Amino acid sequence: SQLRDQDVKFKFLPVSVPAGASDLVVQSHVISNGGDDAIGYRLTKGPNGWKIYDINMMGAWLIQVYQTQFADQLSKGGVDGLIKFLTAHNARSAG
Repeated sequence: SQLRDQDVKFKFLPVSVPAGASDLVVQSHVISNGGDDAIGYRLTKGPNGWKIYDINMMGAWLIQVYQTQFADQLSKGGVDGLIKFLTAHNARSAG
């Protein structure tokens, strides 16, 4: 939505995939009126092909950001506690 009124181009850098690789990073650039932003994608190869599982925007991998953000909830109530917290949070946000 932030790029809705802009001319945006996506440029993906070439990737060579080593034989037998099951994990790799693909680099791209989002070029808009606001500049050139680098974005990295971590992919894993499964039975149905390559899938993105992490994104690097502005120097931060999202998995690491979420680990830091939810560490307190996880220490208090484990994964089940985090799921309950997120469910309640999303219900408040939707209403």
